Amino acid sequence: MTVFSRVLANAERERALQAQGRQQDRGGDRPAPGPGEPPGPRPNRGLRSAEPYPTESLKQVEAHLVSLLHPTSFLAEPYRALRHIVEQRQRTGKLSILAVSSAGGGEGKTTTAINLAGALAQAPGSRVLLIDADLRTASVARHLVLGEVGSHGLVDAILDSKLSLDDVVRARPPFNLDVLPAGILPATPYEVLKSPRLEELLEEARGRYDYVILDTAPLVPVPDSRLIGKLV
Repeated sequence: MTVFSRVLANAERERALQAQGRQQDRGGDRPAPGPGEPPGPRPNRGLRSAEPYPTESLKQVEAHLVSLLHPTSFLAEPYRALRHIVEQRQRTGKLSILAVSSAGGGEGKTTTAINLAGALAQAPGSRVLLIDADLRTASVARHLVLGEVGSHGLVDAILDSKLSLDDVVRARPPFNLDVLPAGILPATPYEVLKSPRLEELLEEARGRYDYVILDTAPLVPVPDSRLIGKLV
């Protein structure tokens, strides 16, 4: 089992514990109040009490995103190791834009991309942009629960040169992270990614952010990532 497989397995167990805690908060299997304790929900002294941010703002975020939900935990350690490698490469090779992919779908590339962006964003003053460039099965917005506020995304900025990064990038509080969702998925992703406009947007991002992380489509079934690979 690889390091990331163990991380994902541990995150599944952690999510199960969180779900059990939520069920107890709603009243399922809630013990009776002790002497002198007021009735109603009891303070949660379990796993969720260690979260660095209010539970209400994070409860729907994908549990595998340990770099955001539990940034100091052991589960986040592999992503801190990746962060160290990227930071070294930035100092020695001016690396600032990375694309994350995999051979096929369902292998954890999106989880890795978001967690790496989250780990990089932990550095004080760090400016990090996460771009969903998988125009086949975009899922970054869903994992981060960005909601439906504003429909513009990467596709819109590529097709409409009047849109700048300011028009399509969205902050994701309470995290120190900006996100550029994919937007409305096109019928011909390859043709959209071939546009010179994509390179312009990435150059604009390079000048404004310390790190830009792209989640991309799998390498084997479609050629999209080969286009992106020439730009990062």
